[in-house]
Amino acid sequence: SAPPAARRVAGARLARVGVKPGHRLRRSGPLHITRPGTVISNRLVRGEIVIDADDVTIRNTRVSGSGWAIVRIMDHRTGVRLRHVEIDGHGRQGSPGSAGVFGPAKIHASDIQNVENGVVPFTGSVLRNSWIHNLRSPGADPHYDGVQTDGGQHDILIDHNTIDVSDRDQTSAVMIDNDFGRVDDIMVSNNHLAGGSFTTYSDGRFASAPITDVSW
Repeated sequence: SAPPAARRVAGARLARVGVKPGHRLRRSGPLHITRPGTVISNRLVRGEIVIDADDVTIRNTRVSGSGWAIVRIMDHRTGVRLRHVEIDGHGRQGSPGSAGVFGPAKIHASDIQNVENGVVPFTGSVLRNSWIHNLRSPGADPHYDGVQTDGGQHDILIDHNTIDVSDRDQTSAVMIDNDFGRVDDIMVSNNHLAGGSFTTYSDGRFASAPITDVSW
């Protein structure tokens, strides 16, 4: 869970994040989930998780890995939920765009650190009551963002989180651009956002597709 200092920075609004205390975690290697309705609970996962099924829930689980995306949800999947999950990328991602969570998911009360980009949300994603911090990458030209969407997505909610990139001078706590297409209906509300050269960044100059209905 977040230490007292982080809770003070968040104005005492940050709910308990990460694995709930008092649970014994069962060790596991990397997971590739293809069965709809799978529930992964109380696990200590060494390696990445790939989700290629609908209605998958991961809860009360700690995931550590050094791959391109620590938790990757295939973009056509729906109903994926992450609750009280801790994601640690060890700061070893080698390519720009590496992420803690990549794809469409509803993320609640989770702790994401040591990656280049905390969450790359796709259409229908919700990020709520979570903590993104200590972003790291060994790449020569990292581009740190707490939350980053590069276009072609809509209907995303980022609510009541602490996203802290104050130990970095770039790029942003929340970045929205249109590199891969139109962006529509993104709400960023009730968060504590800190750091970055642009703490919030919404830029439609990357391509010709419009960015519409973005609210802060």
